[in-house]
Amino acid sequence: MTDWIDRHRWIVLALLSAGLFAAAIVRAFAKPFWHDEIYTILLAETGSPRLIWAAFRDGADQMPPLTSWLTAAIHRVAGTGPLVTRLPALIGFWIATLALFAIVRRRTNVLLGIVAALLLFWTAAFRYSIEARGYGLTLACAGLALYAWGEAASPRARARHRWLLGGALAAGVWTHDYAVLLFLPVVAGEAVRQLRQRQLDARTWAAIAAAAAVCTPLALVRIAAAADAGTFWARGEPETLAGLYRFLLNRLMTTYVGVALVAALAAAVVVRSIEALRHSAADRGTPLPLHERIAGVVALALPAVALPIAELAGTGLVARYVLFALVPIAAAVPIAIGRLAPRHTLLHAALCACLVVAFGKEVADTFTPGRLAFRNPALAHPLLRAALDQSDAVAVTGGIWHLQLWYYSPPEERARIVYLVDPDSAARILGTDTVDRNFLRLSRYVPIGVQDYGEFTADRRTFLVLEYGRGWLLQRIEEDGGELSVVQMGPGRLLAARLPR
Repeated sequence: MTDWIDRHRWIVLALLSAGLFAAAIVRAFAKPFWHDEIYTILLAETGSPRLIWAAFRDGADQMPPLTSWLTAAIHRVAGTGPLVTRLPALIGFWIATLALFAIVRRRTNVLLGIVAALLLFWTAAFRYSIEARGYGLTLACAGLALYAWGEAASPRARARHRWLLGGALAAGVWTHDYAVLLFLPVVAGEAVRQLRQRQLDARTWAAIAAAAAVCTPLALVRIAAAADAGTFWARGEPETLAGLYRFLLNRLMTTYVGVALVAALAAAVVVRSIEALRHSAADRGTPLPLHERIAGVVALALPAVALPIAELAGTGLVARYVLFALVPIAAAVPIAIGRLAPRHTLLHAALCACLVVAFGKEVADTFTPGRLAFRNPALAHPLLRAALDQSDAVAVTGGIWHLQLWYYSPPEERARIVYLVDPDSAARILGTDTVDRNFLRLSRYVPIGVQDYGEFTADRRTFLVLEYGRGWLLQRIEEDGGELSVVQMGPGRLLAARLPR
């Protein structure tokens, strides 16, 4: 059975890919763009790649520009849409699953290769496969870099694998800063390999060095972001190592898929222990090369490495920043099962069948009528509708929610929905001014409905405030001697603000 599936693996991969795209496409059409995605859209719509680069150098976004460049190219061909705009992330996730399949199949068998490919679906990675940010692309870069290095370090080494290795490492950093960590397992594994062989492989080192050199222009973006490090929003929400792994694996470990995976791993350990007691060395298979084991250990520890780096850099670390660490995790568990119990393919088949059935059920459930349906966040918000009926301007307190409400409002209403910016007040009251500063920079390139607090209140002393999301505005109004009265309750509060003349 295993041999038959291996011979027809392209058909199997095509079926799994079709299910993946079907589930993702339905979810993409049902999911509104949120704050970060709208940043990508607006930056992509600024025009030329040169203007996008200027916006990033100005600090308009905290991420590198590759995702915005790709999104801009797609928009020029197909326009903006809930699926089209998210295609880079979705394709990146899909490439990561194919890379995992190739990595694990090469080291075990086709059944465990399918397990590895499907594991990403049950982690936080799938959520970001339909988000117009760089996280899906970093998954692809991680998968391609580890695959290409494994092939370049094998007797099957070809020049194309070194080119792929260098390209994947460089593209990862141009997609997200923390993807620079992908260099660590590659460098560690390659150093061990060449030391053991006592032979210098200059071509692989050249590919790695070239990737690092291609990333040097990003220093200009980092310089712009460094000025905001002291008041970066994530500093107030420090992550722990347990929190990182909990975020990455929570979806997997709270389903029976995770139970099946742990049970299979435990069974493989028992099998290996029994074989060790029987001194049955012939059934144990060959161990992974030392350089691959070293690279694997380093890759699995990348979230732990990211924490002190974030501390030294003075910025916060958010769990999704190391989403690419799920690629080595998804590869390590099936490889461990295959290496511990290499001849027990019935165990591999049972685990594979469990994941395939669970995946099929999840895809089928996606098409349940009424389960996933799009709701326009602006048109469905009762307090925003009430505010626009009563006033020619409404100030939203939460910057993250403002951008979504502004984006989804009809064009004739956008000018009446404002976010008041004042970085000094934001830093003093909230401890972070990231949203205000980024809005000011972004507004130099695209209109986003922001106004300076002082200029806005100088022209009008009474206005409506939609308390929706955490912000500094209400406290600042009270500090200025203003009065706030509740007009209506709902999701948040609609308040009337009156400042003294």
